[in-house]
Amino acid sequence: MVSVQTFPPVIGVGELAILLGKTPATVFADRCRAPHKIPPACTPPGAKAPRWIVADVIVWLRQHQESAAQ
Repeated sequence: MVSVQTFPPVIGVGELAILLGKTPATVFADRCRAPHKIPPACTPPGAKAPRWIVADVIVWLRQHQESAAQ
């Protein structure tokens, strides 16, 4: 299992795919067809690919966290 601490503060599609358990192709497809399935990205000026701020990804994941079974 990959530790979140090994990720830099800003990640690309490959790293996001690892965190979400998806392929990079699925992440790109979800950006267009189902943007609610991935955290919001940012694309800095001059960048060719989107980037994700790891802290924002963690917040997004926590917002979608399932409650414990009772």
